[in-house]
Amino acid sequence: TWSTAQVLTSQEIRYAATTGPLGYIVGAYWQDQEVESVRVARIFNLADIRVQGKIESTVVAAFGNVDYQLGERWRAEVGIRWEDEEKTLRDYRQSGGTMLGLIDIDVGPLDREVDNVSYTAMLAFRPRPGINTH
Repeated sequence: TWSTAQVLTSQEIRYAATTGPLGYIVGAYWQDQEVESVRVARIFNLADIRVQGKIESTVVAAFGNVDYQLGERWRAEVGIRWEDEEKTLRDYRQSGGTMLGLIDIDVGPLDREVDNVSYTAMLAFRPRPGINTH
């Protein structure tokens, strides 16, 4: 058996505009998530192994994208995204498997932070209306 409870809240705000052949979008993103999970496995009627954990995560990001119409069929696009994620394993427990040689585990909290910048660049060609190639 298992159960998982999750609370996720996110918000994104964007501003986009087009001026002649130039188009752009800038924005920001925020997400807050909490997940709690419990799993119980019965192994050959010998033991019930219980694993439970709780993870909290927060993501903050900012992004921008610019595209330029080079002609009727060609378009160039570049973009950038910065993201900061903080994740915490609040609690992790494994118990009940000693008859099978498994040790009980009780860990937490463990923190992890990732700060990342990613880029994109693209040249698109439209041979006919409704068909795009990248």
